[in-house]
Amino acid sequence: MGQNNWQALTDSTVLNVTAFTMTLNQNSAPIPCGVQCPTLGPGGCPLVLGMRSVTLAIVAQGVSDASVKRSLTESIRLRNDLAVEICP
Repeated sequence: MGQNNWQALTDSTVLNVTAFTMTLNQNSAPIPCGVQCPTLGPGGCPLVLGMRSVTLAIVAQGVSDASVKRSLTESIRLRNDLAVEICP
């Protein structure tokens, strides 16, 4: 935590990370309110639920044997979806 306190992703004497990417994904879905809450936002336009996720991809190879290569891709759904007003 704090400034200039980077931590190594792996042990650099064993594994060399050759690629690391994070991609933010955004999807939307209708808000399932029914009669309990308004289906229109303050501007009079429909509300949708903005759902976010992050896709992480890591590619690495062995330091002592470069032919040993592995990759991992994982998608993580972020909490606290957003109610977004969609106007034409």
